[in-house]
Amino acid sequence: MSAGIRRALPAVRSLNVTDADVEVSALGDAMASATFTREIVMEGTGATVRQQGAVSWLWRKVGGQWLIVHGHISHPLEAVK
Repeated sequence: MSAGIRRALPAVRSLNVTDADVEVSALGDAMASATFTREIVMEGTGATVRQQGAVSWLWRKVGGQWLIVHGHISHPLEAVK
């Protein structure tokens, strides 16, 4: 995730991600869902941006590896002074 944010937002100088309230549910032998809350704090060129909200991922076991096949993130941007 950090690498993706750094590629998309090269001005980000520091990044802190905190996940909480993680719940994982098996949906069979090869499917699972994970839901949690996330807080992201990014600092760039003179600004700090905080994102808070919900995350859900659908995982599928493919070739012996668990991969995220669908995800939803809902956390609007909020400027922090």
